[in-house]
Amino acid sequence: MCLALVLSTGALAQNSTPPVVVPQNMDTSEGSGSTNIPFGRAVPVRFQAAYDASLFSGPLSISILSFRHDQDFAGSGKRVSLEIHAGTLPSMASLQATFAANRGVDFTRVFAQKWVDLPDSLPTSGIGDFAVRIPLDTPLFYDPADGALLLEFVVHEQPRGGYNLDSTYTCASPLQYYGPPGCEPGLEVVSMTEQIVWGNSVVLRVRGAKPAARTLLLFGRQSTGIWDGLNLPFDARPLGAPGCFLATSVEAAQMRIANSLGVADFGFNIPWDVALGSFEVNLQVLSSDYTANALGQVTSQAARVRICGFEAVGRVFANGLQTLVGYRELGVAPVLGIDTN
Repeated sequence: MCLALVLSTGALAQNSTPPVVVPQNMDTSEGSGSTNIPFGRAVPVRFQAAYDASLFSGPLSISILSFRHDQDFAGSGKRVSLEIHAGTLPSMASLQATFAANRGVDFTRVFAQKWVDLPDSLPTSGIGDFAVRIPLDTPLFYDPADGALLLEFVVHEQPRGGYNLDSTYTCASPLQYYGPPGCEPGLEVVSMTEQIVWGNSVVLRVRGAKPAARTLLLFGRQSTGIWDGLNLPFDARPLGAPGCFLATSVEAAQMRIANSLGVADFGFNIPWDVALGSFEVNLQVLSSDYTANALGQVTSQAARVRICGFEAVGRVFANGLQTLVGYRELGVAPVLGIDTN
C-alpha cells in the first residue's frame, strides 16, 4: 500500500520537538483565514483536507495531528466524537467534490471513533500553540512521492458552540512599482485582480495611453544588468526617446489598442501549477505617441507582481454524514501541525 500504518510499540511521547507545520510558510505567521470546520458546528460533519506533496520535504512517520486556534478566537472547549481516515491523492488538481472519489486504494482508518476533548482558547497577539492535539492510534507513514496527503475527519457528534481553527484563506498580490518614472504622465499598468493565484484568471489594465494608441504590455524577469546587449534600466535617448526607460527584460508581450479613454485591458489565465506560487514577473507599458518624441513611443514606470497563492491545499466538507457530495474549496485548509516523534 502507498500509505502504510506503522505499529506503535508503546505510549506516545510528549511533544519534545516543535511540530512540522504545513504549509511551512505558516510556521512563523498566522494563517490568513479562520475556519469553524470541522469542530465549530452543532451537527455531524464530514471533512476532507488535502495537503499537496510539494509542501513536504520528504517521508514522515506521523504520530500526532495538531491544529492551532485562530488568533482571535476565545471560547470554551468542546467534546466531540471523532474518527479520522487518511490516504493520498495523485495531485491537488484531482481533488473532487464527491468524497468517495478522493479515497484511493490506500485510504485507511488511523483514528478509531472516540470522544475527544478539545481545549479552551484565549485570544493571543502572537501565533498560538498547536493546542488541539490528536494522537493517532498507530503512527502513519506518509511519503509525498505517493501524492498529496488526504485527511478525512468524521465528526459523529458535537455540541453547539463555535470553535475556530487557524486556516489558510486569501492572499494579496499588489503591484510594486520600481525604477525610473514613466516618460508619459499618467501612463501606468494596474491590477484589477486582488488575488493573483495559479489556476485563475487575471486582468491587468493600462490607463493613461493616447486614444487608439497601439499599446504593448511587456512581461519580464530581469530588472538590472545586461539583457540582450542593453544595460537595464536602459535610457532610450539614443533611440530618440529621452527620459523613456526600458526597465525590464522582455520574455513576452501582449498588444491591445487603447479605447477612447486611453484604457486597454489585458486578460489571461495562469496555468494550474502549484509551483507558480511566489513566482515573480515584471510588467511595463510601451505605447505609441507620435507627438511625444522622435521614436514615437512612450513608457510607463515598471512594476513587479508576485503570484501569491493559492496555498497548495484544499478541502471538501458537508454537514451530515450521509451526504455524498460536499463543498469543494482550493487554497483553504486548517494550518496543520505534524508530530513525528
